[in-house]
Amino acid sequence: MSKKIMLACVIILFLVASCSGPISLKRWVYNDTPPEEKGDVTMSGTLICLNCFFDQSEEARAFCASNGHQHVLRAVDERIFAIVRDSKTKELIESENYHNKAVTITGRIIEDSRAIKVSSFETF
Repeated sequence: MSKKIMLACVIILFLVASCSGPISLKRWVYNDTPPEEKGDVTMSGTLICLNCFFDQSEEARAFCASNGHQHVLRAVDERIFAIVRDSKTKELIESENYHNKAVTITGRIIEDSRAIKVSSFETF
């Protein structure tokens, strides 16, 4: 009988744990406060072009020179964040002037993604 009670307790604990959701990486990344509750965050890093970073051929460089870069934020902790394109970030994303520049970006992380909606930025 005690084995049945113990098995029932284990099953109940498993069900309770699964209903409350798994321990997510998001809680660790955002210091236990999801981004929708925290508001804007400020991150530092480097603007890198995905094309240039993954394909360092002359053909890729020529493509970026004629079509613009596809900059993303490579944060100090090595995470990569896409930058949401709008009127204020179009140049930040595409321009040669920001290629491999150190930057501090303030904005809102879009939940369940690695994208940031920029409210302000500063390059160094």
